[in-house]
Amino acid sequence: MKKLFLLEWKLCESRSWILWISLWALASFMLLCASILTGRLLSTTVLPFGWMCVWGLPVLLFSIKVQVHELGDKLRHRLYIFALPVMSWQTAVPSGFWSVEVLNGRYSLYRNAPGKNPVHLLWRPKAMPVFLKPVALVGEEICR
Repeated sequence: MKKLFLLEWKLCESRSWILWISLWALASFMLLCASILTGRLLSTTVLPFGWMCVWGLPVLLFSIKVQVHELGDKLRHRLYIFALPVMSWQTAVPSGFWSVEVLNGRYSLYRNAPGKNPVHLLWRPKAMPVFLKPVALVGEEICR
């Protein structure tokens, strides 16, 4: 039975990316206009630190990546920001087999267990997930 070797999901490849950028543009424009108008009323122009944080937000969002590996009966999720591991967590994987569906150009992963409803994996990557046999089984096939 093959295991999930690698699944990579990036926020910038998701369909919600355009929504994030639109919200960012709206918020930064409103904050910039408010600070310029306030500066005219007070005869000084100072951009607040919050505006700089909002302006730098797309760079942070562009760098978010999640990798998922199947280890034994657990899925290990790792969150990366700027290619640095920030957080890691594990979820249990029910017994069964993986099925992959393509919906609107994205891959959906399901864990099918006999006699149970399929469990849907949250991440919908743009690239095909990689499935490999466990190392012990590969070693046995090479020896034959």
